[in-house]
Amino acid sequence: MGKIPLPRVLLVDNEPQVLETMDFILSDLYAVQGFTSGRQAVEAARKHIFPVAVVDLHMDDMSGLEVLREIKAASPFTQVVILTGYACMDSAISALNHDAYRYLIKPFVRDIFLEALSGAMKAYEAALLAHERLSIKPMHLEDLGLSPRLAQVARGILEGYSNEEIARQLNIAPRTVEKHVERLLAHFHISSRFLLEAQIIKTLRRMSGWIP
Repeated sequence: MGKIPLPRVLLVDNEPQVLETMDFILSDLYAVQGFTSGRQAVEAARKHIFPVAVVDLHMDDMSGLEVLREIKAASPFTQVVILTGYACMDSAISALNHDAYRYLIKPFVRDIFLEALSGAMKAYEAALLAHERLSIKPMHLEDLGLSPRLAQVARGILEGYSNEEIARQLNIAPRTVEKHVERLLAHFHISSRFLLEAQIIKTLRRMSGWIP
């Protein structure tokens, strides 16, 4: 059985030692690719998908904000963590206004850095899932082999509603919704509600010819 690929992280800093330090911290958790050139990092982002990028605000060949803009243009869902050695509130606000996920001051604390990367990964997954939820074409969920009631519950899950909200919409008890969710989990052969939405989307996309 092959190894599960590690999530990819793009590192951009004009100081090689900082890249080495970040690589050392992250290499067991992520597939890391580092650059001291902003332009080279942007080219990499155009060729490969990086869920998260860590970008130094002060680069030599182009500014960190320019790198941020170019990465976002190439991959809108990529979450960018901005690093800087300068505690400048104006640059922090500017980075956040350009859709940076978070802003950290160097030298950073290891645990805070790892927390930022973990949060950025979750933000990427959430953004991607929200996009797919909006992108799939409406279909009859009964085509997935679901009963009309299970299809209604599945539609509520796709729309991001909690079990309690689905119960109110369908005028049934929350415990009844829980039982329907259990049947959906069994139908799709998965173990958690968190994975259910993604599995429904994947199945719908396959049926509509979006993926093989």
